[in-house]
Amino acid sequence: MALGLTEEHLELADAIRGWAQRYCPPEFVRAAADGPDYGSASYLESLVPSLAEQGVLSLHLPDEDGGQGYGLPELAVALEELGRALVPGAFLPTVLASAALVSAGVTGKLVVSLADGSRAGAVSLADGLTGSPAPDGSLIISGESGPVLGGSVADLIIAGVRTPDGEVWAAMDAASLQITALDSLDLTRPVAQVRAESAVVPADRLLTGLSREAVTSLAAILFGAEACGIADWAVHTASEYAKIRHQFGRPIGQFQAVKHRCARMLTAAEQAAAAVWDAARTDPAGPGSPASPCGSGCGPSWPRSPR
Repeated sequence: MALGLTEEHLELADAIRGWAQRYCPPEFVRAAADGPDYGSASYLESLVPSLAEQGVLSLHLPDEDGGQGYGLPELAVALEELGRALVPGAFLPTVLASAALVSAGVTGKLVVSLADGSRAGAVSLADGLTGSPAPDGSLIISGESGPVLGGSVADLIIAGVRTPDGEVWAAMDAASLQITALDSLDLTRPVAQVRAESAVVPADRLLTGLSREAVTSLAAILFGAEACGIADWAVHTASEYAKIRHQFGRPIGQFQAVKHRCARMLTAAEQAAAAVWDAARTDPAGPGSPASPCGSGCGPSWPRSPR
C-alpha cells in the first residue's frame, strides 16, 4: 500500500531539509551536545524564531490559532526531516504540547503562544501528580512527575493529575512549579523532574477533553516520526560508508554480509515509516486527515521556503 505522500508533502520535506542544512548543520548539533550550559537560551535565540517564521511550529494547528491548517501527517513529515538533521532543542516537546491542546479543544492564547514561538511547551507522560478540587473549580496540585522531555526549557507543562474523580490533564505554567534538570541520554535535548507543592491550576487550564490514551497516541506518532528520520539517516550513512571503506582491497559494500545488513536496516526503517504514517493519517481532528471532509489536500499550499 502506498504511503499516500502528495507532491505537497514532498515539497514540505524539501523545504524543511533545506532549512536544516542552512540553520542546523552538524557543527551546530555538536556544539549543542558539547555545551555544558545548553538550555533554553541557545534554542530560543537561534532556532525557534526561524522555525516559527517558516510556520513549522504551527503546521498542525488551526488557522484561527495562527496555524497553517494542516494536520498530523504534515507535522510527521517535518519531524522526520528535523530528526534526520538531529535538530536540538524543544521542537518536539512543544509541538506535542500544542497538539495535545488542540486535541482537548483548546483555542486562543495558549495555542497561539506555542505556534509563534514565544513560549516552549512540554508534556509529562509520567504519573506522580495528585490534585484536590477547590470550591471555585480550580485544582490544587502536589507531587512529582518525570522525567519530562524538554521540561527544563518549557514555559508551559501539560501533565496528568490523579483526582478523586479520576485523571484530569492540566496545562500549568512552569513558573508555578519546581523544575529540576536531570541528566539526559539525549545530549541535544534536556529532561527535567517536575514538582508541585499546592500549585493552583485555574478551571480554564483543566483539559477536560483530553485523555491519557489521546496523549500517548500523539506522543507515539510524533516521537516515531522523528525516530524514522534518525533511522533513515543511519541507513544512508552506513550504506555510503560501505562504498568507501575498503577491506582486502575491495569496498566492504561488495561483501554479501554487509549488503544483507544494510538491506535489513533499510527494511526496518521503511516498515517503521509506514507504521508512523498510517498512525498519523488516522488523526480525526486534523484537517489533513482522511476523516476530514476535504481530505489530505485541504490545507493551504506550503507558503514558505527556507531563507
